[in-house]
Amino acid sequence: MTPWTPERIEQVKTLAHAGLSASLIAADLGDVSRNAVVGIGHRHGIKFHGGDGGTNRKAKPKTQCRINLPTETAPEYVGMITIMELSDTTCRFPVGDPLHPDFRYCGKWKSDDATLPYCGLHSRLAYETSKQRRDHASKQAG
Repeated sequence: MTPWTPERIEQVKTLAHAGLSASLIAADLGDVSRNAVVGIGHRHGIKFHGGDGGTNRKAKPKTQCRINLPTETAPEYVGMITIMELSDTTCRFPVGDPLHPDFRYCGKWKSDDATLPYCGLHSRLAYETSKQRRDHASKQAG
């Protein structure tokens, strides 16, 4: 038999409106856990400590990620470079077919993060964020 009679649910509502937490209400009722009180509160829209009572929340607007660019200016971009022209400050993103004689690397100055081998644009292309991986996985599964 379920411990949640209409009278007990009203008792939970009364105690919650009096400002008691789910833990204190569970202790007062005696034979239910805090999680059971939270669950019944969620199903009946009961607020604990001024919370929203399990009602649907509107998602916060997503803020765009801002990249802090260095104040120094980049050297003039000369175009695609060969493997012999690569340096610690040039983008190493491969462009074209490695078996073709015209194979080159991006060669743009990479100032975003010295630990990454690519310029900002190619880093965004090459690396997925965890959110992008989750979205991609959910599309594959569904």
